Amino acid sequence: MHLSLTRISFSDMFAASHIEQVEALLSRRGAVVLFSGPDGCGKTTTLLVAGCEAMYTEDNEKVMILGSISDADSAYLAAETARRGGLALSVISADDAIEAWRLAVEYGIESSDIAGIIAQRLLKEICSNCITSYTAPPDILARIGMVGQNVALYRGEGCPECENTGFRGRLAIHELLILNDKLHTLMCNSASLETIRNAAQQSGMRTFRQGGIQRALEGHTTIEEVFNKT
Repeated sequence: MHLSLTRISFSDMFAASHIEQVEALLSRRGAVVLFSGPDGCGKTTTLLVAGCEAMYTEDNEKVMILGSISDADSAYLAAETARRGGLALSVISADDAIEAWRLAVEYGIESSDIAGIIAQRLLKEICSNCITSYTAPPDILARIGMVGQNVALYRGEGCPECENTGFRGRLAIHELLILNDKLHTLMCNSASLETIRNAAQQSGMRTFRQGGIQRALEGHTTIEEVFNKT
């Protein structure tokens, strides 16, 4: 996601359903907010855009954009920023939000210091010049939990503008994990990641797969791309 920050607005980075929650996270103080994802997913770009958004406040001197958390020393710096009343924003390499949370705690950040995690992956975006719709077949409907419904999906037919690939550009999907007392307790009690993941979804976290399916239904990407990347 190699884009100039001057060309990216905050609303471009996130689905509309996530904007209010992300804004609430960025208004927190005395907390750590982590941006995660695999290498090359654009998480650092997202961190910088979000950091700029967080600094549009009267107490912007309390917002600290830190480097990657990859060991105990970098974790200590993030934790100390939070404990002194600041907002520490940092990236951490992990496949999803739950794994990023576990890794941050393993590096030494107290779970209670972490307000939330924004995990990111990139999907190929359908070319707007050659996009076409089709009716989802029964096997796809079964996989996305929409059996018996008349559902339109989308793909690119291929054209000179996309070099006949059907795709042009990439889009981000997110797992937004807002931590609460129940989740902190599970982590502190060394609950299994599966137990924590289930509790997180019950608390409102939408998975990469769920977010990807929504993007496919909206015509931004193909359902095959969602299945391949989530």
